[in-house]
Amino acid sequence: MGYRSDVSFCIQIKDVEEFVALMKVDNREMFRDFMRYMWIEDFIDDNGRGRLHFHCSGWKWYDESEKAFTEIMNMAENYDKDFACRFARFGEEMDDTVEEGFGEQAWDLEYPYVDRVIETGIDMETAVKIID
Repeated sequence: MGYRSDVSFCIQIKDVEEFVALMKVDNREMFRDFMRYMWIEDFIDDNGRGRLHFHCSGWKWYDESEKAFTEIMNMAENYDKDFACRFARFGEEMDDTVEEGFGEQAWDLEYPYVDRVIETGIDMETAVKIID
């Protein structure tokens, strides 16, 4: 099965639909795999840039994925010099987290970011609290 990660990135770029069309025309297998987990947000900033989101839980984020992501970042920069991207990934190990920004305005994007949570496995609404 292999090591799996939760992976998300958001690319803010001019004419998102045209950028996606370029990815489709490129027709790389990994691009097609990424596009299965991509969404275009209903958002346009003051400069006419939209947002393309990728999210997948349980992705095998190995060299091939990293290379394809780097190629998407290169494609985005060539397409729009003012693009921004924020990337977040966490793996199965607690210390395996990555948060990166690409483009000058990357950290202006709110999402994605890594936020690990503890699941208790109980319904706190119906459980009886010992001391009120």
